[in-house]
Amino acid sequence: MFKTIIFLLLNQFAFAPSLDVPVFHRTNLVLEFNGFKVGWNTDFKAPVWAYYQLEADDKGLSLKRPLEPFKRDPRVHDKNISTELYTNSGFDRGHLVPSRAMGSYYGLKSQLQTYFLSNIVPQEPSLNRRDIKNIESRIYDFDFFQDAEIQDIYITINYSQDKIKNQISIPENFVFSVISTDFDENKVIKTFFFLINKK
Repeated sequence: MFKTIIFLLLNQFAFAPSLDVPVFHRTNLVLEFNGFKVGWNTDFKAPVWAYYQLEADDKGLSLKRPLEPFKRDPRVHDKNISTELYTNSGFDRGHLVPSRAMGSYYGLKSQLQTYFLSNIVPQEPSLNRRDIKNIESRIYDFDFFQDAEIQDIYITINYSQDKIKNQISIPENFVFSVISTDFDENKVIKTFFFLINKK
């Protein structure tokens, strides 16, 4: 059983001044892609945050999922990181920045970049396929504020001490921060989700 908490106050966390969202661990490397960014931590061999922005007018058609998409990011110089680590681990290869949104709003190049392992973390299957999928779908459709022109989405991760196959750290929880802005009405709505990544 999983616990998903929607919350509006995050005073118990440390905030990154430039993001105004909680960041739990240090960033060793910022990886920039077409339409999104990821903060990488070399100790965890995993990302600690991700950011992307969607503009309502840019939404296009959904693209098909690519075949055999997962691949190493050449900018992350750790040969121990591989998609095979997830095999029989009990965890999904979970996206931080979603493939569907990047493909629809930014195109094929961006969609393919979401399959770099630098954008992938161990996610418990039910969490990945139900709760996170639901949040991503609502972001995709601007459900949190239908009149918004732009959404800024930040995903931050708090890691546990556990690892899959003694290599990639396993997230303990995720924070999704969705900042929806209507510039015409000068209105901003902030929505936060706290998701626990354990049975």
